[in-house]
Amino acid sequence: MLKTRLWMGTILIVLGVGILQESQWFGQWFPLLGLVLLLVINLSYIELISLSAPEMAPNRLLGILALTTILAMNWINPILQLFGLMNPSIELTWKGILYTSLLFIFIAFLREMIFYVNPSPAPHRIASLLFSLFYLGILPSFFIQLRFYDLYHPNDRGYSQVLVALTLFVPKFGDIGAYFTGKFLTGRVLGRHLMTPKLSPKKTFQGGIAGLIVSVLTTVIICRYASDCPALCPQGTWQAIILGLLLGSAGILGDLAESLIKRCSEKKDASNSIPGFGGILDVIDSLLFTAPIAYFWVYGL
Repeated sequence: MLKTRLWMGTILIVLGVGILQESQWFGQWFPLLGLVLLLVINLSYIELISLSAPEMAPNRLLGILALTTILAMNWINPILQLFGLMNPSIELTWKGILYTSLLFIFIAFLREMIFYVNPSPAPHRIASLLFSLFYLGILPSFFIQLRFYDLYHPNDRGYSQVLVALTLFVPKFGDIGAYFTGKFLTGRVLGRHLMTPKLSPKKTFQGGIAGLIVSVLTTVIICRYASDCPALCPQGTWQAIILGLLLGSAGILGDLAESLIKRCSEKKDASNSIPGFGGILDVIDSLLFTAPIAYFWVYGL
């Protein structure tokens, strides 16, 4: 199990580094990021609806179309800029994401009306689609807009790489710290106090604290590397520590949120698609909650 986690983790790190470096090859278009997210988000959606009872799950094709369109809305500014139609506007992006989500919820209502058969759990299917669009459409959009930070701040070239690195590596290194603490130290050296015995029986307070420490250290190192980034930690180490605690805590909550979904479906993993980790949802769960924290940290509320 540990060996599998190590080699799969290495592959994921290499992929993350590729996403960080692609601006040197393709400029502000980020096609690798788009293709990876297109695959990840839609496969995650299939995993998510498979956790629901078949009669409660939203329509697969409608959800895939909705999530793909929401994903495409994140590239509206580079496209408009290419044709010289307008200057980049982050407000336009979020309006496009919001209006797209509302449109597909409206379509879901129409579909249920057209194909209604009594009795029908139509409200459950619509609510499930709404949740899916939020969980796998809107939350990942925060991550994408962090990657487009340079587009909106042309005088701060290169800072988007730092923001993406924070969002990717802080929660994942925190996961690694918590995992190794739980695997090798909890119960032997540090004792064992369960954090959420019913929701996630293997998580301990000792592992959680270790994960937060690693998250803080990772954040401090990245912030030191990007010490000239005005939007990150302009007031020094103490600010980086606060950011590390926020990102690490968000990663833990994201992990527990996905555990809640799985436990309600009486499943241990979202799927078995990634050896040693479970499903794709089991890999990206912490990132989904970390990205909004990093976004609001640099963009403000």
